[in-house]
Amino acid sequence: MADDVRGPLRRLLATRDLGPGDMPGGKLKVATADDDAARAAPTPAPPRRFARQVNKIADEKDWAAGAELEGWLEGFDALGASYARTEVHRQQWEWAQGLYALRQLGMLREDATALGVGTGAEPMMYLLANQLASVTAVDKYRSPFLNSQYPRMLKDPSEYAKIEYDHDRLRVLHMDATELAFDDESFDIVWGFSTIENIGGHGAAGAAMREMARVVRPGGTLVVSTQLILNGVAHYSSALSLFRRDFFLPDELEEHVVVPALEAGMSLLEEVDLSISDESLADVLNIDNYQSCVNAKPHVVMHQQGSVWTSVVLVFTKPAAPAGAADATA
Repeated sequence: MADDVRGPLRRLLATRDLGPGDMPGGKLKVATADDDAARAAPTPAPPRRFARQVNKIADEKDWAAGAELEGWLEGFDALGASYARTEVHRQQWEWAQGLYALRQLGMLREDATALGVGTGAEPMMYLLANQLASVTAVDKYRSPFLNSQYPRMLKDPSEYAKIEYDHDRLRVLHMDATELAFDDESFDIVWGFSTIENIGGHGAAGAAMREMARVVRPGGTLVVSTQLILNGVAHYSSALSLFRRDFFLPDELEEHVVVPALEAGMSLLEEVDLSISDESLADVLNIDNYQSCVNAKPHVVMHQQGSVWTSVVLVFTKPAAPAGAADATA
């Protein structure tokens, strides 16, 4: 692998106790803000692009007072009444991070087009349908054991909308994330929130990243979230997939998520900050019995079947075509 696409993750490693509970391994390698030696390796991405870090893992401190907090919290408000800004939940955090990045990049334009991959019935597609020229949402429900009502979304997305939206600007399609049936450079915005870990393992995740990057127009943005393992213990989606990993260790995040996008022409918006606060580590939520804690807050760092993990958001941009390039190839 070429060196120029390696090293985009900020690997600031320090050993720290995981905190309360019987956590396998007993230690968690996390980032520390003052580890200058770990920052020394060259990286193609700047440390931070905006007042708030975008490429990072979820942390309870993100809800605390800080730079542009109000602007970030507006993302919660825009999603509808069911997603209160006071809810410390990693899924809402993913959406707020994505909206903040798109807003700061000037991507929420009336002439922009967007593609959501593996959307389910998430609120992002409805919100963007009110702000962009068009939104396409795709998903594929393959499992006969799937206990979900969301496949009906492919027939009637309005059934799941929690806000009023422009029906004419939203279309939904049945499609595999690893084989997107769109031409190259078709969309200004492409997003996939908690998608790539659910489509068939790490190899499929890499294929999906290449496909999503392929359909981003020059000057466009790709926003992806997935789950990052914090304690080195592999996570498997179910007993039916004991030989198929779904979530990612830091090295696996780089290999199967970041590098495929970079090789397909994307650039990381900024470094990926893997640091996490003591507050978050003190509130690890055991979800082995998920139904008993589905509404528990804070809902940021999870402990499931020995694996400790949380969400990570990655924002990529595709460099704009040089001025006059289109005329030169005409």
